[in-house]
Amino acid sequence: MIFIDGLDTEKGIATMRGKTDKYLKLLAVFEKDVRKKLPDMANALANSDLISYTTHTHAIKSAAAYIGANKLAEASRHMENASKNDDKAYIAANSAGYVAYLDEILTNIRAALMESTPQDRQAPIDLQKLTLSLDGLKRGLADYDLDEIDKHSDALEAFASHADIGSQIEKIMAHKILGEYEEAATAIDAILSGLSNR
Repeated sequence: MIFIDGLDTEKGIATMRGKTDKYLKLLAVFEKDVRKKLPDMANALANSDLISYTTHTHAIKSAAAYIGANKLAEASRHMENASKNDDKAYIAANSAGYVAYLDEILTNIRAALMESTPQDRQAPIDLQKLTLSLDGLKRGLADYDLDEIDKHSDALEAFASHADIGSQIEKIMAHKILGEYEEAATAIDAILSGLSNR
């Protein structure tokens, strides 16, 4: 069993049907994507853009719950509610502590990932399988069909380690776990367009 301070890893692995390797990949996507959101969140607060701040905290809340970061999910829920209710006093009093805790969780995840086995970035690409999986995931996202989303997401994991396509697959997975289905579909279209030009 993996131990990461601040995460219920048993719950997180259970969401990945007991597959630890896929859980680690999910954590990598979460860490990378949320780390990128931090400057945007700071800018949103600086500009009193609570609509954007609500969007960010909602996405983190959902993703944190999915990976087993229960305390972070709860903290994100409070920040989201404060943003929705225009409770600037609560946000001012708690935003620094929230970001500090968020950074702590991301650091803990990064440390755990550093201890895991490095991925082989040169796995061969089966273009037919990749295209079918991307098309299937896009349909699943459009239909909100969770079984189809899970099935095709699992298939795409085989391509996440490839040097040419891995970062784009990780981007799609990041949008998926954060509930950003339209962005995921756009990223899928970008890959499919590139494949059609090969």
